[in-house]
Amino acid sequence: MGSNGTSGTGASKTSNSWAGRLEKILRADRDDLETLSFINHGHEGYSTEDLIKGKNIEAVIQDDPDLIIFENSLINNHYQSLSLEQTEKDLESIMAKLQKELPNAKILILSPNPIANDKTENSLGLNYLEYIKASEQVIKTNKWSYLNSKEEIEKKLSKKNLRLADILTNDNIHPNDQGHYIWFEVLQEYFCKRGKNGNNHFFLFFWLLQKKTLS
Repeated sequence: MGSNGTSGTGASKTSNSWAGRLEKILRADRDDLETLSFINHGHEGYSTEDLIKGKNIEAVIQDDPDLIIFENSLINNHYQSLSLEQTEKDLESIMAKLQKELPNAKILILSPNPIANDKTENSLGLNYLEYIKASEQVIKTNKWSYLNSKEEIEKKLSKKNLRLADILTNDNIHPNDQGHYIWFEVLQEYFCKRGKNGNNHFFLFFWLLQKKTLS
């Protein structure tokens, strides 16, 4: 792991694609970020409960990253019929541990991507959108940094005249290559908008990374 570390954790391996693109662009953009590395701690099919039980949070802590991009595990929580109360409790537990053990790390929580049939109810009578709404309430209450990837991706689909089906694999859940690229664009623009004077694409990214290797 390089001196400037960014760790991604979440319900799936989707972060690999956009993280790889961000890493490549950041390294090319600035010589002083040549040691930047992205480490993926996502596990496909993991719920928030699985992340806690599987010691994934401990693995992230051990890497001592400057920035954590945490894709919330709501698709799997919905699929596995975890209650909203458990989802909220798990999210608070995960964040409490990360903030305690990595007090200097910056954490950005992402919603998962949009999926087909997001109003389909699980065995608890809950749909995917209800999981997003419940988690957003906890995030808002705690004033954590958050990006609703689902909504931003949907906005891009509208602008590009694309259907949701165009960016998902055959399972109607995971993004395909085009979906990954659109997700990358969403993240890139998120950091762009928070850049210094709006013209330094990665100013906030540099700030989040804290530039440990720089004097």
